[in-house]
This record gives sequence, C-alpha cells and structure tokens, in this order.
Amino acid sequence: MSIPLDRNGEFNPQTVAPYKCSNDTLESFVIHIFQKGVTVFEISDLVEKMCSHY
Repeated sequence: MSIPLDRNGEFNPQTVAPYKCSNDTLESFVIHIFQKGVTVFEISDLVEKMCSHY
C-alpha cells in the first residue's frame, strides 16, 4: 500500500476527520458487527475495503 503525497495540502481524508486519530463511528460499527457474530477476519476485510479508497 502506498501513502499519497500531498505537498499542496489538498488531501482530505474520507474516513477520519483531519487532525483526529480515530473515528468513533467506525469503532462503534466494528463493535456492533462483532457482537452480531461477524468474524474478525470478515471485519478486517470490511474495514480495509472501507478505508483504502484514495
């Protein structure tokens, strides 16, 4: 996975707000689907698909 370079300061993250280290909504979603019986492997795959769009 490559990290995009942003020399002009134009990159705007889609999943986590700028200057924030975590996303409470994403964490709540992961906990909720784990409680529903989704496996850790499936959750990992879902999060990777959700967060790896550039």
